[in-house]
Amino acid sequence: MTKHKKNNDDVKVQVGTAVPAPDDVKINEPEVLASSTHPLVGKTISINLKAGTYFGVGDIWLTPDNYWAEVPDNLLAADYAVIERAIKAGTVQLGQHFIPPVEKASNTLEKYWLMIERRGFDDKQVKADFSMLLRRGQDSGWTALEIVNYCIEKEQAGKRRKEVIRLLDQVAKNYDGPLRLYDPPDTAEGIKKVTVNPDGTVLITRNSGTEAAKPVAEPPRPEGVHAGSKPAAQAINEIFS
Repeated sequence: MTKHKKNNDDVKVQVGTAVPAPDDVKINEPEVLASSTHPLVGKTISINLKAGTYFGVGDIWLTPDNYWAEVPDNLLAADYAVIERAIKAGTVQLGQHFIPPVEKASNTLEKYWLMIERRGFDDKQVKADFSMLLRRGQDSGWTALEIVNYCIEKEQAGKRRKEVIRLLDQVAKNYDGPLRLYDPPDTAEGIKKVTVNPDGTVLITRNSGTEAAKPVAEPPRPEGVHAGSKPAAQAINEIFS
């Protein structure tokens, strides 16, 4: 039997017996790993870009460029619960699917081209529709530049009207906005792990190995196309007046 002095009172402690911790002291419990037989293990999940542009839990890191990943067997039980809630909420979906942030209406390009093909720019309504397109910068998921370039290609392959091509070219040169609203990845792979180094560089571990993350950059504009230097209203008046 060993005696310990506490507040001038003798407290007897049996040697070899654990002393219970006071009620106000919290003991850190080790984080519990979920079983490798969790139903999500080995399943593929994809981010829903309409709901958000990033989803991360454990070693899973989903973005527009890396939109899917295979659920590993080394996550915490809480991580699997997060994924399950995300699936129920629609933030991610089961399977490998690229879900774009906006839907590109399939008939938009043809709608504008048919206006040009049939009536050219002699029609006031055509001028009004293209003026609105330049002002808004996009329509149904397509940028004004994508729509105008499509019309230029169709016109050059068909009637080749100089005035129509000239006006379309002016719209393209005065457009000030992104080339595309989003870029579907060509061969995106699921990311297994992302490491941010002290110097700020990022390493991405994919199924095929580890590589340095490429910086995001705006693709170059086509030759002869520059961002508009005038307000849209001024450019519209000068082009279609």
